[in-house]
Amino acid sequence: MLKQLITWPAIEWEGAVINQTVWGDCEWTDYTLAVDVCLDAPYNYGCISGRVTETHRSHKEPEAYTLRLFSSGKWELRTAEKVLEKGFLSLEKGRWYTLKLKMSGNQIQAYIGNECVADLEDETYAKGMAGLGSSFHPIYFDNLSIRIIHLFNTHCCGHPV
Repeated sequence: MLKQLITWPAIEWEGAVINQTVWGDCEWTDYTLAVDVCLDAPYNYGCISGRVTETHRSHKEPEAYTLRLFSSGKWELRTAEKVLEKGFLSLEKGRWYTLKLKMSGNQIQAYIGNECVADLEDETYAKGMAGLGSSFHPIYFDNLSIRIIHLFNTHCCGHPV
């Protein structure tokens, strides 16, 4: 289990920041990313990001597909520039919810629990890393999984892997 412990931003040299962690291979194309998240405090959120191509040192959203779940029950699937789908679910405080993104070609699917909340076609991002994010509140993550469906090639950022 991973607990997000940072409860306030650091010194904001360039405005408000987004709390995020990225990892993986910049050449990943088709994969499924999932994590369980527990939002046990008001006014917080947890998110997963797929096909991350760039993060920013400011308040700007990462260049990625991001599925964000708020403790209010609001959710959104977005890119850095726009919200692709959004909705509302009834959540129970202290309960675990699985967030899942499945990306294959231009087909993007988002799940919360076993429910597919978004199923669309988008060509904004073709490849990139994976990421986790949260508000600056204690948030729990568990059971992180990545299933690679297809690799773009055997090089990462110009280097063999």
